[in-house]
Amino acid sequence: MKSEIKSFRDLIVWQKAAALVLIAIFYILYSIFPISPANAGSASLSLVSSKRTYTVGENVAVSVILSTGDVSINAASATITFDQKKLSVVSVSRSGSVFTLWAEEPTFSNSQGVISLGGGLPTPGFSGRGAIIIRITFRAKEEGTTAVRFAGGTVLANDGLGTNVLAGLTGLDLTIQGRAVVTTPPEKPLERAPVVTPPGQVPLAPVILSRTHPDESGWYRNAQPGIIWELPSDAKGVSVSIDQNANGDPGTTSEGLFNFYSAKEPLKDGVWYAHVRVSNSRGWGAIGHYRLAIDTAPPMITTAKLVFEAARTKAIEFATSDPLSSTDYVSILVNGEQVASQASSPYTLPSLIPGNHVITVIAYDKAGNKASQDLYLSILSQEISSAPRTSLLIIIILILALILLVIFIIWHFYERHHRRAILEELAKTRRELKGMSQKLRSLEGKLNAHANANVSEKSQTTIKKI
Repeated sequence: MKSEIKSFRDLIVWQKAAALVLIAIFYILYSIFPISPANAGSASLSLVSSKRTYTVGENVAVSVILSTGDVSINAASATITFDQKKLSVVSVSRSGSVFTLWAEEPTFSNSQGVISLGGGLPTPGFSGRGAIIIRITFRAKEEGTTAVRFAGGTVLANDGLGTNVLAGLTGLDLTIQGRAVVTTPPEKPLERAPVVTPPGQVPLAPVILSRTHPDESGWYRNAQPGIIWELPSDAKGVSVSIDQNANGDPGTTSEGLFNFYSAKEPLKDGVWYAHVRVSNSRGWGAIGHYRLAIDTAPPMITTAKLVFEAARTKAIEFATSDPLSSTDYVSILVNGEQVASQASSPYTLPSLIPGNHVITVIAYDKAGNKASQDLYLSILSQEISSAPRTSLLIIIILILALILLVIFIIWHFYERHHRRAILEELAKTRRELKGMSQKLRSLEGKLNAHANANVSEKSQTTIKKI
């Protein structure tokens, strides 16, 4: 009985030890992978711009960016302040905003240097990073350093309680420079060979040149081209036309005697041809032709998105199109600084420090037009790549499994040892009881024999007396 009580007490001790080990493991896991409650503060509001340095008179584009982490939110409000001496608000737009419900339109006051906003969206709300709430366009007024700051704000969780989950407000520092003085270098004269008409013949086809469109095979965004040509000494008249026929004829009606021409109205995009004809006393000469390719439309960025490659490496996938001159190249800017001048998709971004970043994709066509699109990326300070995190989790799980296996093995051997001890104790007790039983039977036999002997003796004594 005592051994059974001791075994039960040992079992309780082992159970407590196992519980303490499991509690310690859970504490370690919780320390490495903290579990945040749904209403913990994890949302942030940030002011971002594609660059930090602007020139007096330049427009300053600033976006209010919302990041919520893993929390679903359905409303946010904020008050933004700025130095009205150095900046003035041109417009506040909610185009492309994540919010669809507005209690009132975003407002601003240039006299007070304040912008106010408040909006939301229906259930299930929004959860994610880099969402635009509003876009603000400032005008840089005075050189110097300035800041755009949040005076306050709220971000409400979509939990039915309106819990404020705002954890951080990030402002924006700007530098405004004075206007640069631009000096235009003197134009170099176009090299033209003197034109001589062969004796007794009509003029040769004029050799046409252009300052606005110097390369006939190239594309240009100037829609009012200008051309020049050299007149022979015996020229009497000039006829000029511009059309989209490569072999066009300007006719034989003289428009005067001149050696340059500019389009009177902007030409529509496409390929045009200038035609020039010169006459002398012998008649009208051959026609000179010059190709003029015009593209004033910027290229289209049809796709631009952030993606995550292996080990959560951040990259950009993009696609562009340009129906006329075609896309020439794409450059990538991070916070206004160029990181790639000839990028191809997908482009892997360089390592970025924690914080909010503006990734700008700029596409250029062969006429010099450009189009840009901003992407917003928030990197949390505690963010680590998934590969090390997964490896660490696997190691911890293996350690936990090993500890549980060791506990099971120890308990198994412990249980077998005590079961054997209990069985041996029971066998010993049975043997002792069996021995005692035999002794009792022997003693009982002796007592019976002794009693029978006494009875027999008394019987004989009685008989003798009779």
